[in-house]
Amino acid sequence: MTDQSTPSELLASLLLGDDDRSRTAGNDITKRGLWDNEIRLALSWRALPRLRSRIGSLEIPLMSDERKTLSDLSAATSAQSALICQSTARAQSAVEEAGIRVAAFKGLGMIASLYSRPSERMLSDADVLIDARDFRAAIPILARM
Repeated sequence: MTDQSTPSELLASLLLGDDDRSRTAGNDITKRGLWDNEIRLALSWRALPRLRSRIGSLEIPLMSDERKTLSDLSAATSAQSALICQSTARAQSAVEEAGIRVAAFKGLGMIASLYSRPSERMLSDADVLIDARDFRAAIPILARM
């Protein structure tokens, strides 16, 4: 990292670099006083869970206000993801009870197969597949949800 690395480059290095590169990026972020910016940038990139995980695993120190911001935003995004998972499960069950096959994919499908809990992946919506022949029958069921 150099003093000319942009905040985006620093965040990418922290999130995606090996441990040494990530620690260096974290130190640079601290020296330049960019944590608030980087936390909000990670939120906009939908990478807040990864940021929190990297900060924890690398034991990167944060000031108390920065740690609170990260914690508060993480709690909010975790709650949102959990709510989306719960709502989608209810909708999926209702559609399946009507004899219509449905499958989650993308973010929700990744949570089910790759992550141990919804807080590890930020969701803003749920993507499901329904056979085109069953689509019209699924609409009123989903509209009631």
